[in-house]
Amino acid sequence: GRIWLLTNAHLVRGQNPVRATMLDGTTLALGPCEFAVGRDLARFPLDGNRPALEVRPGLPDVGERVTVLGNSDGRGVITELNGRVVGVGPTEIEVDATFTAGNSGSPVIDRNGRVLAVASYLRNCRDDRDWSKTNTRFNGIRRFALRLAGVKWERE
Repeated sequence: GRIWLLTNAHLVRGQNPVRATMLDGTTLALGPCEFAVGRDLARFPLDGNRPALEVRPGLPDVGERVTVLGNSDGRGVITELNGRVVGVGPTEIEVDATFTAGNSGSPVIDRNGRVLAVASYLRNCRDDRDWSKTNTRFNGIRRFALRLAGVKWERE
């Protein structure tokens, strides 16, 4: 029944104070930060009754359409990046939505607007010496998001 602001821990760890601003310029009142054990996630309780996205339970399907809403390239504007789930694991999903620096902490949402995961990191898997990766998605940039299921939260 609580409303939380979720993001990546690498964005807020060591920052004091942490500020969050809505598109209309309103600054949110953030409660004390909690960090996920073993995952790059942080959350802040929000005061007041406000619209929020719902976290979707369960696993997404490989091939399912997704959208990453975020701050691509850190330019201070909301961007919408569409793609599909291309891999599912116990703590992460891989997507082909072309998120980049600045999208860390962004929600990865399903077609019904429910949060599947939090965009977290890119991995450069390019290796031209490995012939088995030639002409596959495994020979380039891969994009990963952290699932919210099974997270244990604690305050530092």
